[in-house]
Amino acid sequence: MIKRSLILAVSLVLILGGVASAADDDSASSTEGVIEGVVYHEEGSFLADANVVLDEGVQQVRTGLDGRFRMEGVTPGDHHLMCWREGYFDLGKEATVTVGGTTTVDFPLLKRIARK
Repeated sequence: MIKRSLILAVSLVLILGGVASAADDDSASSTEGVIEGVVYHEEGSFLADANVVLDEGVQQVRTGLDGRFRMEGVTPGDHHLMCWREGYFDLGKEATVTVGGTTTVDFPLLKRIARK
């Protein structure tokens, strides 16, 4: 009986400890924001494997097959984003991130024309 009570008490402590640390994690992330968006060809088709860079390398992501990207843990304030993909012209945009908010930035890239 004592062994069973001890196991129950230890389990409860571990569970409550996990809940407390999860709550701490939520409060930390609420001081930052998110930037997300879509990279697409000027005619509307999505572009996979495009690079999106925040503030000259603070964070860099690639788009998925659906052309979408997401950057989490971005400090609030004004930021510069740069997007590029092979065969397309680079495009830069400005974005303002708010605490706990999600800022959407889409990139319509223009295709480069190969010279003969």
